[in-house]
Amino acid sequence: MILIIFGSKSDERIYTPLLDGIREKEIEYDLFIASAHKSPGYVEDILDDVDKKYKLIIAGAGLAAHLPGVIASKTIRPVIGIPIDVNFSGMDSLLSIIQMPPSVPVLSVGIDEYNESVKNSTLILKKYDKVNILHKNLFPEGKLKKVLGIFSDFNIKFEYNTIVKVDCININPVELGHDVDILENCISVNIPVSSESNMDDLKKLSDMTKIGLWVGLNRFDNAAISAIQLLNFDDEYSKKLIKFKKNLEESFRNA
Repeated sequence: MILIIFGSKSDERIYTPLLDGIREKEIEYDLFIASAHKSPGYVEDILDDVDKKYKLIIAGAGLAAHLPGVIASKTIRPVIGIPIDVNFSGMDSLLSIIQMPPSVPVLSVGIDEYNESVKNSTLILKKYDKVNILHKNLFPEGKLKKVLGIFSDFNIKFEYNTIVKVDCININPVELGHDVDILENCISVNIPVSSESNMDDLKKLSDMTKIGLWVGLNRFDNAAISAIQLLNFDDEYSKKLIKFKKNLEESFRNA
């Protein structure tokens, strides 16, 4: 069972074909229309016991598209965010969804790319046992150390490889502006990587995210957390994920 939430009835042009695809895949779902800004209490009600009811959440929004991120802050389940083109060709929505802070990931698809959500839903609703780390050379030393530390804390099995593997959750760093090769039957958490960025890079980000699931620029840590959420199909890591979120809030309060 998956939860689907969109921020406005005006998003119907995206969620109607999305639902068609979900039904075609014979995936059970609940649909709600709720705004993180206009109906925060309703969002809270929908998310009551969300971790017990659902294995995956798909959330779509336009403009200041904070709905997926708000949901991600309140669940241990993977959240797929769909940025919707309302203004600025959807770039404001994409950045709102993909550029999440450390330790609170959203798996963003490209602008209006509901088909990517359907395709990846079928891949997510399966059991995986291991992470496959691709292109180790693109990990800055400190970032790799942090990822491996997270995996150690959760006792995650992983391996290094140069190719995507079907039976793993793949972590795939991609240089900003480069094409990404994603196999149809593989799930990858993609990371745009660059030592610097500017306004000219926004088009590159928009183009490269049209395929696959993405975390924010250089957010290797969020890719690691996302991978653990995806490995948690049978709740093997639920207690540790709940403790992780609790510790995150406590450390923030005490900072």
